Amino acid sequence: MKKSVTFVLLALCIRFILEPYQVSTSDMAPTLLTGDYLWVQKQVYGLNVFKRYWQVWKQPQRGEVVLLEEPQHPHHLMFKRIIGLPGDRVFYSKGVLFINEKMYKPQPPLEVKQEWGFLRPFDFPGENETGGLNNYVHWQEELSAGPYSVLRKKEEDISFGPYKIPKGHYFVMGDHRSQSRDSRTWPIHARIAGGIVTFKKQSKFEKVIIPKGTIVYVDEDPYFPIRFETLTAVVLENSSVSVKVKALEPGLTAHVEKNSKWKIEGLLHSQVKVSNEKEFSGGQDKSLIPLHSIKGRAMVVLWGCETTLPILKFLCQFDSFRKQRWYWPVHKKRRID
Repeated sequence: MKKSVTFVLLALCIRFILEPYQVSTSDMAPTLLTGDYLWVQKQVYGLNVFKRYWQVWKQPQRGEVVLLEEPQHPHHLMFKRIIGLPGDRVFYSKGVLFINEKMYKPQPPLEVKQEWGFLRPFDFPGENETGGLNNYVHWQEELSAGPYSVLRKKEEDISFGPYKIPKGHYFVMGDHRSQSRDSRTWPIHARIAGGIVTFKKQSKFEKVIIPKGTIVYVDEDPYFPIRFETLTAVVLENSSVSVKVKALEPGLTAHVEKNSKWKIEGLLHSQVKVSNEKEFSGGQDKSLIPLHSIKGRAMVVLWGCETTLPILKFLCQFDSFRKQRWYWPVHKKRRID
């Protein structure tokens, strides 16, 4: 009896730290293929229990493959690659990735060329009659977590951004850039943030009229000024007056911290100063991933199946075992010449 209890407790402890998951889509091909069965480190970033990080001891790095909740369907878990960190500026155009104005140009797949050979016609459902694998190009990108494969169509013309990632959130993409549902393509479902700013006179005029629709902005990032407009007209007769403003762009980026650095557009900049005594809130952007939605970091592919059994889906059908994928590492080490 004691041995049985010990075995159960040991199994629960292991599952608390490591858990196997099976890949159900080709969004991460060719790094992860449909039917791959892999280990996930569940507590690598912190103590994540009941959809909350009670303690964080490490932040996700650019380039890491993580298991996360899909923003539109939180009960659906999927694998994606971390591309943008909080505060990053991300731009993607015609297969080329830019982060903070640095270009990460796709390179020939020297370290990951073997992964191209893992692809089969059934990895491209509905495309085999129009060329299938021949429609794609295999590239290599490298962020801080090491080199990895990127798959995209030869005639791809997808663009996104530029976009600044707000605090506490991450921008993710799949390695199958032409098919992946990720931060570029998820519906935004954004809401507009707002708050109250205070105007103070800095001129000798008896009164200053501030029209409705006056544009004020936070100037802490010259690439992405956060712009707001006043909702009512006010007359500044005394030393100061407060007025409600709303963001011109929806999303979490407009969550401004108190006592931020403000500027005002137009001729009024020489007559008044702008400040905010409270944080702004109310914005929402479900195309990004908060930390609590990240369930763990992908470690290694235990095995891969071209076809799984109808009931026991973690097992391969006869003669469909991907032999080369046995204990295949998800994160590749940099090559040292």
